[in-house]
Amino acid sequence: MNPNCSIEVLQDVLVIRVASRTQLGDILDIIDEASAIQHYARRLWVVSGGLNLSPEQIDEVAKHGRNRWPAPSRVAYVGPADLTFGIMRMLEVYTERDGFDTRVFREERDALAWLHGCGD
Repeated sequence: MNPNCSIEVLQDVLVIRVASRTQLGDILDIIDEASAIQHYARRLWVVSGGLNLSPEQIDEVAKHGRNRWPAPSRVAYVGPADLTFGIMRMLEVYTERDGFDTRVFREERDALAWLHGCGD
């Protein structure tokens, strides 16, 4: 497991927290590790440590995630910093497909409320 990442389940939501600046290889490894856990239709990514990916790398992350999580899901991304928030908005666009609902937030509490069906 990546020492700067934690994965836990909270109320049927798979929560993936990334605490330090993360590169492409780390994100792909985290996806592999998280997807090996039982499938959860609701996932929350909290990236507080920063993220800096090129558009090509964002596309690679999106494709990797689609391969690992093919079943319909609701996924929230939390990016408090401007750059991370913007990259996650790009990731949201790259991951669009039928049966998947994604949204980017600045605050974890807002993301959890949305994942549980409040604030649609």
